[in-house]
Amino acid sequence: MSILINETPVEFDFIGKSVRQVVQNIDRDLEKINFVITGISLNNNEIHTNFDSYAEQILKENDNLSVTTEAVSDIKAKAISTILNILIVLEGDEDISQIQSSWEGFSKTFTSFFSAEECSFLESIGSMIQNPQALSATEKMKRCRELSLFFKERLDECIQPVEAMQAGAQLFERLRSDLANTSVLLQTGKEQEAIRNITLLIEIINKVIRIMPGFFITLRIANEPVINDEKLSVFFENFNKNLNELIAAFENKDTVLLGDLIEYEILPKLEALFASFKMYSDKGI
Repeated sequence: MSILINETPVEFDFIGKSVRQVVQNIDRDLEKINFVITGISLNNNEIHTNFDSYAEQILKENDNLSVTTEAVSDIKAKAISTILNILIVLEGDEDISQIQSSWEGFSKTFTSFFSAEECSFLESIGSMIQNPQALSATEKMKRCRELSLFFKERLDECIQPVEAMQAGAQLFERLRSDLANTSVLLQTGKEQEAIRNITLLIEIINKVIRIMPGFFITLRIANEPVINDEKLSVFFENFNKNLNELIAAFENKDTVLLGDLIEYEILPKLEALFASFKMYSDKGI
């Protein structure tokens, strides 16, 4: 019995297991490194589109199972490239009948690869596709260009994650002193500026989380990364606790706790995170 992943033989305990069990185990391992299965062949017969018919078959010693995979960031990059081409067509006020007929299938296929924020923008594009007369030509052009800028940034994150992470680190350094001043802003009644700071802080954190899988894949980091002497999973478990405390402090208008969390927990952890990313990128490039 041979099991191939992207044509590379792998050691796997298959004795007495069904195709479904083996594929599920492989899929769980792939999920940890942000890859998905895109094809499955059994004895040179493609079974991915008819998987249930073969799923309970017990694998024998002379069977050959081949699995093809792809990074989620690569799949997402292809989807975003298609979105950008659609926006060009929409902005140019060209015939969109073909886009109208294929949009529902496209959005259903790729929705799971996008965040809630990105899905809201996909819904906006869908509205323009299904009801192109709802906006004036000027309004539609403006909206298409705004969406194009947004998705171009997300495309750069997918195809150049190391550079995108470096840009995130530079943004953090530029804003660090302002972010540290958030508690003072709240105490002096400058609530809008404080909210802006917290929003920027959350955006930086979200950007890091989006880019991280592609960042480590590009640098070929196989083992779990270490941040500030902690495994990445442990680091983010503690980080998430701090973020939840931050949100609660903001909702309760506890400016003292909020300031302490930002100054002594959130910002130092982000500094440690970006310092570790730099170490990994310096080694990997």
